[in-house]
Amino acid sequence: MELNCQISIPEIPGLEFNQLTVGRPFDLLCQGETAGFNFSQAQLILDVEHKHDFNLKKATAGKIEMVTYLTGDIEPTVVKISDSVQELDLKIPAFKVISVLPAPQKNEEGVVQPPEPFGYNILNIQWPASYTVIFIVLLCALIAGLVNQALRARRFRRLNSELKDYESALSPDSQFYKHLRLLDKRKYPIKEVERQFHIYVIRRYQVPLFGLSPSETTKFLKKTWPTLILERRDLKNILSDLKKMTVQESVDETQKYLRKLYDFVDRTEEKMRGLS
Repeated sequence: MELNCQISIPEIPGLEFNQLTVGRPFDLLCQGETAGFNFSQAQLILDVEHKHDFNLKKATAGKIEMVTYLTGDIEPTVVKISDSVQELDLKIPAFKVISVLPAPQKNEEGVVQPPEPFGYNILNIQWPASYTVIFIVLLCALIAGLVNQALRARRFRRLNSELKDYESALSPDSQFYKHLRLLDKRKYPIKEVERQFHIYVIRRYQVPLFGLSPSETTKFLKKTWPTLILERRDLKNILSDLKKMTVQESVDETQKYLRKLYDFVDRTEEKMRGLS
């Protein structure tokens, strides 16, 4: 059975009126005998060479919705459809299909230039260039974080190795008391007192105090001595007060503050004996 068909292009907002483009649906309005043909089961019959030329969307008696992927001026043609029992020949008049792609660029010699790449093709997956920029930024941030972590680890190894420079045959508290007795004749210069207390802390807590900031010292002690909550708090306050006192030294204030240092050392030694 043969049907004579005319092309009708439904209006779609945003597209040119009555202009057929690749992938735009169009209707075949057909006339002819279709008795017994089951349009609900209609399928296109295309040979392998032309199987991608047309695509049948929906078929009813008198109107068949199609899509074409051809471009340019199409000569009159015949398309076959079947319901698995009967076949219909759809005679389609000549028509024109506009490509949605821009016209190819030519150089001065008239040779067509290859299209510019869109994004990047990785494992046959295309993505916009903005995705690549985001990926590179994230990768750089990850690398920077790993480098920073490696540098911090290297720095801490170096600082830990310097702890050996403060080793002594005397115990940390005995060394501290000995040096403070020597400072008695000099009225306890606060900077020397601060240094001797730092050395005591370095030896007793095994913390590279001279190479760490106050916040890094707190984090280090929290990690290495998690149970010494009260001692960490007192130590933080003492170190802060000693730093302030070195800015504006006062002999009377130094004498008063020495008692706090002695109390801290005594409590620390008692605590450490309990942990050993």
